[in-house]
This record gives sequence, structure tokens and C-alpha cells, in this order.
Amino acid sequence: HPGRGHEITIAELPANSQALLTATFPNYVFKKAFVVKANGVVKGYLVIIDANLTKYAIHFNATGQLVSAVAIR
Repeated sequence: HPGRGHEITIAELPANSQALLTATFPNYVFKKAFVVKANGVVKGYLVIIDANLTKYAIHFNATGQLVSAVAIR
């Protein structure tokens, strides 16, 4: 993504993103989340979680819709 990201809390994610995480990855462990902005406009979110002993990087667009989920370990 072009732009700059900074770390945010899970509470700062859009509600639909939080609901998708809970539905798709029950009992997941939240690690980190980042918001990506360009020129002050939110472009998307990146969330790192652990679920079932696997670490995932989950990308959401600016409205909180799932773009991709990739196992990173």
C-alpha cells in the first residue's frame, strides 16, 4: 500500500471487521493492528492475529471489508 500506517487497537477497527474476525477465527488472539492512510484518508487496515497456532495477516479495505487473509507462520 502506498501511504503510512500506524498501530491502532482492536477497538479502532470497523465493527464489521471485528465481527468477521470473531466469526471466521473463533478464539483468535489479537496481536497488532495498523491503519494505512494516504493524504489523511484511510486506505485500509492490517490485522495480525494468532488462530489455532497459526499467525495470520488479515487485510481489510477502508470500509472494513475483507480483502485477504494470509497465513504467515
